[in-house]
Amino acid sequence: MSQIRIAAGVAVLLVAQTVTAGIEYQFRQVRRSEVETVPSLDITGKAVVEGERSRVDFTGGTPYTPGSYVISVDGARNLTFVDPAHKTYAEVNLAGLAGAVGAARIEITNLKSNVENLADHPTIAGMPTSHARLTVKYDITMKVGTLALRQKVQTIIDKWSTNAFGDVNETFLAAGSLHTGNSQLDEILDAETTKIKGFPLRQLVQVTTTSQNSRLNTSELKFTPTRKQTTETVVTSVESRTIAPSAFQIPATYTKQDLQKKVEETPVRMLSLEPSGE
Repeated sequence: MSQIRIAAGVAVLLVAQTVTAGIEYQFRQVRRSEVETVPSLDITGKAVVEGERSRVDFTGGTPYTPGSYVISVDGARNLTFVDPAHKTYAEVNLAGLAGAVGAARIEITNLKSNVENLADHPTIAGMPTSHARLTVKYDITMKVGTLALRQKVQTIIDKWSTNAFGDVNETFLAAGSLHTGNSQLDEILDAETTKIKGFPLRQLVQVTTTSQNSRLNTSELKFTPTRKQTTETVVTSVESRTIAPSAFQIPATYTKQDLQKKVEETPVRMLSLEPSGE
C-alpha cells in the first residue's frame, strides 16, 4: 500500500506570480527489506510542501537518478515523475491503484492498533520533538482463484514530530487522503497516516510479515516464514519559506511517457503473500 501520485503537465508560469508559505527540508531515507517485491533503498533528497502540493528532488542514492524529481498537486492522489536529463515526465494515478487494491478479494481480520506517547524528546534538525509509537496488528487474506494467501502483519511506526509548522502535515494528508474502497484497508491507511500528529522529523517504520502457509513453513524448501522491512527517514534540515507555483510545474517542452502500464500490476505484487495451499 505504498503511496504513488500523479500531477498534470503544465507550462511554466510567468515570473510575475504569487508565492505562498510552505516548508523546505533535506532528508535521507534508508529501507532494508527481506521481501522480494519490496527492494532495499538508500536515497537523499530535498522536499518542499505547501498546502496540498509537494515536490521531492532526489540528490543521491537508489533507485532514482540524481536530478530527477516528483511533484504532486493534490496531496497523495497523483504523482508526476520528472527526468530533466531526458526532458521527460511520467504520470501515475495512485488513487486508481488504490481502487484496484480495494477491488481485490482481500479480507482483514483481528485488526488492533494502539498509540503510545513516549518520554524522550530529542532535538532533530535543531528542533525539539515529541515521540509517539503506533502499533498496528492484523491478519490479511487475499483470494486468487482457489488459493487463499494469508499473512500476519505487525507494523510499528515511531515518529519524532514537531508542531513548529502548524498543521502542514495534516493539511497535506487531508487533501490527498487515499481510499481503496475496502473499509478494512482504509482503516489501516488512516491509522498509519493520521493517528500521530505533527510534522515528523524522524520516522522509523518496521513491518513484520509472517506467512500462515503451514505446508511451506514445514517443508524443506529454503523458505523463511517471517520477513521484515525497516524504513527510516530522517530530516537533516528544515525551514519555513515562500514557494513559487513554478516549483510544481513541468516545462512545456518535456515529453510525456507512459508509466501507468508499468505500475498497474503493483497492487497484486505488493502484498507479497504466499499461497496457503487450500
